Amino acid sequence: MFGKKGDDLLNSYTDILIEFFELAVYNVLYTRELYPANSFVRKKHYGIPVQVSIHPDVRKYVFNIMSAAKQLMEKNEFKKLSINILSGDSQIIERHFLHLARFNDPIKTDDMYFTQLESSLRSLHLKQSTSLGNLKSLPKDSRFSVHLHTTEMGTSLLEDDTKPQDFPFVLVPEDEIRMCTPGILPISTVSLDNARLALYSVYEEK
Repeated sequence: MFGKKGDDLLNSYTDILIEFFELAVYNVLYTRELYPANSFVRKKHYGIPVQVSIHPDVRKYVFNIMSAAKQLMEKNEFKKLSINILSGDSQIIERHFLHLARFNDPIKTDDMYFTQLESSLRSLHLKQSTSLGNLKSLPKDSRFSVHLHTTEMGTSLLEDDTKPQDFPFVLVPEDEIRMCTPGILPISTVSLDNARLALYSVYEEK
C-alpha cells in the first residue's frame, strides 16, 4: 500500500475499516460455530491467520452489508454494526457490536502506510476471538443477521440507493430486538486517528 493524501487517504482508511468489519463478521460466524469449519478458509491479514467464509450466500450477504456500510462511512453517517444471533424461534440470544465513533476532524497521521492502524486492528481481532470463545455454546438451530445503525440521513441515503435492488434494507425498531436479561461482554476499545472503535457483545443470560 502506498502513502496517500487527502481523499485518497480517507478512502484507503475507510477500505481498511470495512475489511476489518468484514473479517469481524466472519470471526463471529466461525468462532460461534454458526457454519461448519469447512465453510471457511484460513487466510492471512494483519500478519495473523483469520477465517474467511467461502459459502456463496454468506459472502454475497456480507458483501452487500459492507457496501452499504462503506457508503455510510464515506458520508459520516455510520454509527455501528451489530451481528445478531437468533435462536430457532427467532429470539435474539447474542448481539456482537462494532461501534465506530468518528470525529469531524480530517485524518492527520504520519502513519501513511497504516501500519499503526493495522496493528490496532490486529489486536482487536485477536481479542474478539478470545472473548467469543468464552461464551456458552449456541443452540444447533441458531442463525444470524447483520444490522447497520445509522442516522436519519443515513437511512434516507440507503432508501434512495437504487443499486442493491435485490437486497433491500428494512428499518428495524430497536424494541423488536431487545433482550430480556442481557449480559455485556466488553472486548476492547482503540483510538484510530480521527475515530474510536469499540467492540463488545451482549448476550442473553437466562
